This record gives sequence, C-alpha cells and structure tokens, in this order.
Amino acid sequence: MTLQEVFRRLWDPVSTPVLLGLGALATQLWRRYLSRLATFRWSVWHSRLAASTTDPHLGKIEVLWNGHPMQNLQFCNIEIENESSRDFTNVEIKFWYTDGTELLGDGQLSGTAQFLPWTPYYANLVAKATEMPENKAENKAENKAEAAVMHVALSRREYTIPVFNRGAKFSMTFVVHATSDTAPVIHAACDHPGVRLYERPQRPMVFGVVQTHATRIGLIAAVLVTLIVASLTHRTGVVATVAFISGAFGQLWGAAIIHAKRWMVKTIG
Repeated sequence: MTLQEVFRRLWDPVSTPVLLGLGALATQLWRRYLSRLATFRWSVWHSRLAASTTDPHLGKIEVLWNGHPMQNLQFCNIEIENESSRDFTNVEIKFWYTDGTELLGDGQLSGTAQFLPWTPYYANLVAKATEMPENKAENKAENKAEAAVMHVALSRREYTIPVFNRGAKFSMTFVVHATSDTAPVIHAACDHPGVRLYERPQRPMVFGVVQTHATRIGLIAAVLVTLIVASLTHRTGVVATVAFISGAFGQLWGAAIIHAKRWMVKTIG
C-alpha cells in the first residue's frame, strides 16, 4: 500500500465533516460581514467668502448679509456617503459648532430638487426662536434665555434623510459667520441604530477613489500579474513589458479593483 492510499483512507472519514465545518464557518463570517455596523463617511471643508477689515491703504471694507454687518463669512461644504451594503430610512444627521460660529440660512442639497426636512427637535427649536419678540425684555434673565435659544438655533442644523440608499451621497453647502479668520471646526453625529459616522479628511482622489488606496492596491495587483507572467514564460522582454505597463497604470488598476469590490458588496448585500 502506497503512502497516497494510506492518506486517502485516513482522509475520507474526516473530509466530509471538515468541509461542512469550513463551509459553516465561511457562511457565518460572511453573515457577520454583511450585518456589521454600516459606515457613513462624511467630510467637510471651508472656503473664504468675504471678510470685513480696515486697512490704512485699502480703506474700510464692510460685509453685509441680508442687511446685517458680518465680520467673516465662509462657505461650509459637507459631504455624507453611505458606504455600506444596506439602505436606510429616516436617518437623522446633526451638525453643530461650539466656537460661536453661526450657520446663516439653510443648506443647499445637491443632486435633488427637494430640501431635507428638519428633525422634530430642531423644527421646534426654530419655531421657538422665531416666535420671540424683537423688542428686548425688561427682565435680564429672559434676555439671556432668549439669546441662548437663538445661539443654539444658529449654531446647529439637524436633518432627517427620508431615504439613504447604499452608495448614495449628499452634498450640502452653508454660509457661515465665523468668529475668526481661521477655518471653524464643525462636529457631526448620527444616532441611527446600526450606523457609525466616520469623518474622512479631504484627500487627493483618482476616479472616485482615494489616491493612496488606489496606488497601494494597484501596486499589489501589478506585482501579482508580473509574477504570474514570469511563471508562465521565461522571456525577459515580455516580463519587463508587463511589469512596466502594470506599474504605469497602477492607479487605474487599483481604482478599478476597489470599484469592483464595492459593486460586489452592494450587489450581494
């Protein structure tokens, strides 16, 4: 009896349960992957719009917003993307400043003709702020309370996204009154079950993918392709040509692989 026959006789009784166990383990891992916390990635960047200043050479420059003098106006651009494999409804997103920066007007939502509705809490807060009388109350405590309500209403926004499908992205633009010349810091939160909000800093992109990620994945793919070609042929010219082309188009390879992976996850999920 050969060693191969002995191994086959020893393997046959255990092959079926081992394969079943591996299949069950793979199924469980895949289910956990699909049911993991959904990730909403958001990014923000500010850009200068106008600023009031007094210069001995240029003179005095005043900035008005709806007739009110403003010191420093900036654009606030926010993007939110559902990178998960699931669709969500009635997702509440909250933004706020803690340094005294005020949001002027409502955000403009790109990609759709309708405005996002406010959350019930924020709608009640705005209604309470707009119902305040314009004349100052004689009681200082009442003045402080009204000023606090107005500050909270101006320093934050809370929206309800009725439908947030997988792969969807919302872009919003605000005009903000900053307290200094530097870019203000805005905070975000999402309390929807099964969702985590993750901030993604602004990074160079290529074909809708982060450039560093595309370069890394493309380099790995180029090395694998070169090794496969080298194992199939010993012609140095062919291997060198494949390595050069793979390396030159590495970012394109990486972006294509990442997009294919996202499409597969969304399709299966």
